[in-house]
Amino acid sequence: MRILDATYLKSAPRAADWPPAAGRHELAFCGRSNVGKSSLLNALLGRGSLARVSQTPGRTRLINFFSARYSSSGGSRGELLCADLPGFGYAEVGRSERQLWRGMIEEYFTDRQALSAVVLLFDARRLEDGEQRASTLLFDELELANYLQSLGRPVIPVVTKSDKLSKNERKPAAAVLTRLLRIEPVILSAHSGEGMDDLWKRIFRILQPRPVQVRGSSAASESPLPPPAVDPATR
Repeated sequence: MRILDATYLKSAPRAADWPPAAGRHELAFCGRSNVGKSSLLNALLGRGSLARVSQTPGRTRLINFFSARYSSSGGSRGELLCADLPGFGYAEVGRSERQLWRGMIEEYFTDRQALSAVVLLFDARRLEDGEQRASTLLFDELELANYLQSLGRPVIPVVTKSDKLSKNERKPAAAVLTRLLRIEPVILSAHSGEGMDDLWKRIFRILQPRPVQVRGSSAASESPLPPPAVDPATR
């Protein structure tokens, strides 16, 4: 897999402002504030400053859209859209703003027909102390995974910041998450590049043509993924 070009498109708070999918698949990236979402996107797309990496958690407040043209190992070329969603769990954000974010994200997950998979990030350090402790520390992430699965959205769990754990700690940490989610995660470090190839393989395995029923809206239930259907923003 080789990224030929990656571009920032726009930031948008609602469906009317989403960029048109134009037949492209879209990946969403979401997780807790400060989980390494922007760093992962930059590493995955091969652009060091495409997604802004902030020292202040909770800085992303809109859905940021990017496009990426790629060449696969087999020589085929294509284009993907990527959506960087606001991080959750940041205590200094007010309740009213959290409610606005929640409405924005729920609209996106239920109505964005181009959305082919959600890359859900988990901080490796929250998996160090076993399953019971992790289920408490990762309650929001696990609830979100269940919600996405109820909508029929494929979830790709990614354990970020694996370089913060020793090599002997990484597989046990991933095994904890596998038991909690019943999905094997990708172990990844944006800093070292570990796991990037594995993540791309998982992404393209999901993007292979197959019918996926998206529940949660009448339009979604009628439109198989892939290929992406027409988004509300283009109507």
